[in-house]
Amino acid sequence: MKACEYAKNNNMDIISFSGFEKDNPLSKKGDINFWIDSDNYNIIENSHQVLLLTLIDYISNKKY
Repeated sequence: MKACEYAKNNNMDIISFSGFEKDNPLSKKGDINFWIDSDNYNIIENSHQVLLLTLIDYISNKKY
């Protein structure tokens, strides 16, 4: 949460990854939030890992 506050105070965009409750404090701070609808910690973390790896693949293959 402190990193989000720092980012907001320094005009940075925030992409957050969260789970459990949809209306959680972290998702409220994110400009873009990837929320996983689960109460299982491992499902949430593994889903976020897949999303992050997919994002990295997309960025690394993009022609600039």
